[in-house]
Amino acid sequence: PNGVFFSKEESLEMKLVFRMKRPRSHFIGSKPGLGRLKTASTARKTKTPPPPKYFLGSKRVADVDNLAKFVLDSLNEVLYIDDCQIASLTAIKVYDDDEERECEGSTTVWIRGMDDEYIEKQLLLL
Repeated sequence: PNGVFFSKEESLEMKLVFRMKRPRSHFIGSKPGLGRLKTASTARKTKTPPPPKYFLGSKRVADVDNLAKFVLDSLNEVLYIDDCQIASLTAIKVYDDDEERECEGSTTVWIRGMDDEYIEKQLLLL
């Protein structure tokens, strides 16, 4: 198809970062806003634990493998012909720390082609 960046002959590496929206309880007074994200010092004053920096499991948030599959499927015929070209995948969920956007969440996608030399080097790291 026209417009894809990677040909069907290319093996690809993809890295995904899912910045999850923070729950209201992570903010002072449960009100999101600039400068309102609880810190260790505000947590001591309010006698509540500080919010975690990294994502802790939650039944209300999709599993990281399902989030990754959604991205992989969405990019079919956009960046690559088919997601079967993805030979290496790294995905991580973290809480969003961008207070200017009120920690609403975002997704970062990083993708590159892999040649045989790169794959050999990666195998040595395992």
